[in-house]
Amino acid sequence: VDNPYKPNDILSKGNRFDSLPYFINTKYVLTEAAENGVNDIYWADDSHWSPIGAKIVAEEIARRVDSLELF
Repeated sequence: VDNPYKPNDILSKGNRFDSLPYFINTKYVLTEAAENGVNDIYWADDSHWSPIGAKIVAEEIARRVDSLELF
């Protein structure tokens, strides 16, 4: 709530890649999880994913791989 840092919009600049099946903008995936009530996505004292955040991203990777038509 009292975050003194401005939002980092680097990931939002990747929008032109969003339609590619092999590009995952993790900002969207993790923000959606947070909006759905998932807590502790990032380490409390760091900006890196916690094991919970890593699991969310891994599940998205698996979902995308499963949806690819490889043959």
